[in-house]
Amino acid sequence: MDDREQLKMAAKAAGIHWNRWDYERLRDLGHMVTPSMMWNPLNNDGDALRLAVNLRIDIDYDELEPRVEAYHKVLGEDSHFCADECMEPDPAAATRRAIVRAAAELGKAMP
Repeated sequence: MDDREQLKMAAKAAGIHWNRWDYERLRDLGHMVTPSMMWNPLNNDGDALRLAVNLRIDIDYDELEPRVEAYHKVLGEDSHFCADECMEPDPAAATRRAIVRAAAELGKAMP
């Protein structure tokens, strides 16, 4: 799944309407787009943290390897949606990506 598809699925899981993140489409329609209109948890720490909080995604850092894991446990079930990323060379980017990937898996499972 490419970045755009991951963002679509993460937005679906979070209940975010397409125009909050598809700023390229808005620009194509002739709209002026400002940074406050953009939603991109792959690039923005605040968006990623809000996504993790809203979806109750847990974040765990491996102490033996430079890895970060983001996961969402499905209540009442043994299954969970999980993603892990290597933290090198950019730990913040890896954490954001793991959050988005876990959210995207959650969004894919939604009807």
